Amino acid sequence: DEPTSGLDAAAAASIMSFMKELAAKMDIIIFCTIHQPSSKVFEGFDGTMVLSAGRVAYCGPAAEVASYCTSIGRPMPDNVNPAEYLLDLVNAEFSEKEEVQKVLEAWEEKDTENYVVKKLELPVKGKYGTSRLAQTFNLVLRHFVLVTRDPTLYLGRAAIFLFCCSFFALIYVEARERTQEQVLYRMFLMMW
Repeated sequence: DEPTSGLDAAAAASIMSFMKELAAKMDIIIFCTIHQPSSKVFEGFDGTMVLSAGRVAYCGPAAEVASYCTSIGRPMPDNVNPAEYLLDLVNAEFSEKEEVQKVLEAWEEKDTENYVVKKLELPVKGKYGTSRLAQTFNLVLRHFVLVTRDPTLYLGRAAIFLFCCSFFALIYVEARERTQEQVLYRMFLMMW
C-alpha cells in the first residue's frame, strides 16, 4: 500500500523498478496503491486500474491508456503524464460530474472480458485450508513472537491488573462481615 509515499520522484522510480525486478525474479504479482505516480513510475506498470467513486474507470495494460482515452473521445495530449490525465478525467471534485459519468459508463459498456481475471480453482485442504492443529500452532507462535518483541504491553497489563485488584481489595477489606448493607457491594464485585 503506497510504497512511494513520502519519496521524491527519483526514489519512487527506483523503488518501483526494484519491485518490478523482484516480481520478475520471484515470479510473483505485486499490487500497489499509488497516488499520482510520476510518468517514469507509471511507465513501469504492466497493468493499471483507475477507480472513481468505487467504480472502475479503466482496467488494463498501462501502455494502452492513451489508445483507450482516444477510443472514448478523450484523446490524451502529447507530453502529459498518463496517470495525471486519467485522474483528471475521473475526479468528480475537479471535473464536471457528467463528464466523469460518461468516462465511467464508457468503461462499463466496453467489452472487459480480456481484462477480467478468471477465478482460479485452487486445491484446498479441507474447509479452512489447513488443519485446526496447524492453525492453532501458527496463532500461538505468532502470539509468542509478539510477546517477545514487545513485552511492554503485557507488563503494562500486569501493572493495571495489580492496581485494580489492590483497589478492590482495599474497598472490600471488611467484606467478611455478613450484613445486609453489603449485599449490593458484593454483587457488584462478583459481576465485575
